[in-house]
Amino acid sequence: MELADYLQEQVASWPLAVMTAEAAVAELPTGPLFFCPATYGAGELTGDGDLFLTDLTSSPLNGQPFWVVGIGDQCYGDDFGAAILHADQVLRAAGGNQLAAPMIIDYELDDLTKDTLKKPLAQIKETLLDKP
Repeated sequence: MELADYLQEQVASWPLAVMTAEAAVAELPTGPLFFCPATYGAGELTGDGDLFLTDLTSSPLNGQPFWVVGIGDQCYGDDFGAAILHADQVLRAAGGNQLAAPMIIDYELDDLTKDTLKKPLAQIKETLLDKP
């Protein structure tokens, strides 16, 4: 199961619309955005991911809530998730409101990873639902 699909499944019961975006099929968000960029090579964004990020940040984000979480392959070395950290920095610099620290997942979306995702998802849900 793809990361964006898994996250969408987890937030489906929340009483608000959360957008999970893979760069290749992403639209500009109207609610909280969970951006799930893929990486390649030395932790770089794919072409689609880079274009989406550029389009998204071409105007100020004015507090747009977001979370960046992505999958990379640790076999590529210490920089395997650099694109995830880069995307987080770009979204914050454009005025986005970071909901949680960026999360870099090594290669597979397995049961251990799903358990690791539960805590930040619970914190994000609490943050979003406590907003007036």
